[in-house]
Amino acid sequence: KKRGLYWPSEPKDMKPIRDLRKKAMAMLVRGKRLEDMHMELMEPEQLEMREG
Repeated sequence: KKRGLYWPSEPKDMKPIRDLRKKAMAMLVRGKRLEDMHMELMEPEQLEMREG
């Protein structure tokens, strides 16, 4: 089972956002800058809202 680091008990409709963030974070870890991609997909506040 995947680690629920940010979402210990997420509702079903949060899963796509979690998956999107996971992909974005994986790319950022590899040194890519995704600001422009983020802005088209989601509001930046939504990305930061769940940060631990």
